[in-house]
Amino acid sequence: MTRVLIVDDDIEGAGRISAQLSNGSQARIAGSLSEAAVAADGGRPDVLLLDLGLPDSRGLDTLSLAVDLLPEAAVIVLVEPHHESLAADAVQAGAQGYLVKGRIQSRLLERSISLAVKRKKEEVASQALRRLHEGVLGTIPLGLLAVDAQLRLVMVNRHPLGAPAEETGSLVGQSLDEVFPAEFLEQDHLLDRIRAVAAGRREDELTGLRAPSGGL
Repeated sequence: MTRVLIVDDDIEGAGRISAQLSNGSQARIAGSLSEAAVAADGGRPDVLLLDLGLPDSRGLDTLSLAVDLLPEAAVIVLVEPHHESLAADAVQAGAQGYLVKGRIQSRLLERSISLAVKRKKEEVASQALRRLHEGVLGTIPLGLLAVDAQLRLVMVNRHPLGAPAEETGSLVGQSLDEVFPAEFLEQDHLLDRIRAVAAGRREDELTGLRAPSGGL
């Protein structure tokens, strides 16, 4: 059961959104952030459907306050049709998605919730890996990195090109060809070998590699 908290001072409109949720979702409605805090005490939501124009907060400040209030919840912002640029800014600022009021249909709503929850889980996992890097992995003298099936970095304990340590965390989420020079990835068919290992097609010993700057 996905727990959804709709935070919108348009209670009637929030009710219409709630009515479009499937039986797999449980919805509550709050008319302000202060009401959302009270509602959350009765059970933490998985998803916030958040109007950015509330009686006690407006604009991107609303998103920031909501994330502080319920950091574990995925956030989908609700915007008016003429405010889609604000929605894009909200996604850039950390929201997992947005919906335009008056255009919300049941299938779109359910898909948006599913994607937002997935994105939130991925972000939480990425943050956990960064904390791991800052802790144990940061003390290991060798350079270590891990990639997903799309060859995006999901873990790296030191900057492979010798940049300052504080820049290492920013590499997570980047692809290998965004981080390493092409000539490095082409040596000994390195990129093809990494791609095969990431896809589970073969095992390989990919140790002792030296990046162009000697960072690894």
